Amino acid sequence: FENWAKESKWNFENKLFLLEAEYYYTIGDLEAASLRYNLSISSAKDHHFINEAAIGCELACLFHLNTGSKDLSREYLKKSVAYYQSWGAHLKAEDLLRSKIRTMPS
Repeated sequence: FENWAKESKWNFENKLFLLEAEYYYTIGDLEAASLRYNLSISSAKDHHFINEAAIGCELACLFHLNTGSKDLSREYLKKSVAYYQSWGAHLKAEDLLRSKIRTMPS
């Protein structure tokens, strides 16, 4: 993916950042993971991949929920829902709200 991202930043940069975020999350480097989620979301927005910004926000929501940052988790949930809705994936947005609200602490 790194080579693809170098060759076509437009198409692959956000995907590489998201893969790196998930990698850093799995090895416990939470600061690097958080940074990569943000970079992925920004890159997806900059390159007009609204659906991929939605996925990045959804995964960032789960990351922050699982690491105890419930306020940040809620913000990423809202952003993810908004991106899915703007992309036209209304059922996905509704499902995301239903499933995450049940598991999100108040």
